[in-house]
Amino acid sequence: GMRGERDDERAISQEHEARADAAEGHAAELEAQIAEVPAAVAYVFRGDRILSVTRRDTGARGAPGGKLDPGETPEQAARRELREETGLVATSARLVYAAHGPSRRLVHAFLITVDDAAEPVAVEEGTRVEWVAPEVLASAFAQEFHGPGIEAAQAARSLLAASSAGRVAKALAIIER
Repeated sequence: GMRGERDDERAISQEHEARADAAEGHAAELEAQIAEVPAAVAYVFRGDRILSVTRRDTGARGAPGGKLDPGETPEQAARRELREETGLVATSARLVYAAHGPSRRLVHAFLITVDDAAEPVAVEEGTRVEWVAPEVLASAFAQEFHGPGIEAAQAARSLLAASSAGRVAKALAIIER
């Protein structure tokens, strides 16, 4: 009679719910795989040059930076990576852009100031730390980012182009007043 049909309907709706939950879980899992842990980079200028870190084994060059640790803010990560890779301590940090890099990783870029007298050192084994013309870093970005990383590369390149024209230094001077 009626009760049997109602039980059937309930069983069917429970099965639908279970299926929907499983699909949702699967989608979340895929999303987690696609959206990598965010990263932070530190752009440190001195005069018309920018701080660069090069890995000796691969020759890969970039600004100091890396993935966020659990519970860490992007700014904390940028400051930590700068200290770990170059020994420099940030005196101020300002977010200049957040854009998607390779593997859809969200990259937070900070303009960072350090003590003028402080000199960077290659803290990590197998790395070289130096002040370079922004164009040098810009061309490294062009090689490193392609496909989904293009957004972060373009943001980085426009910042570096502005710095080459001395606009970043002027902007910093205004901020720090």
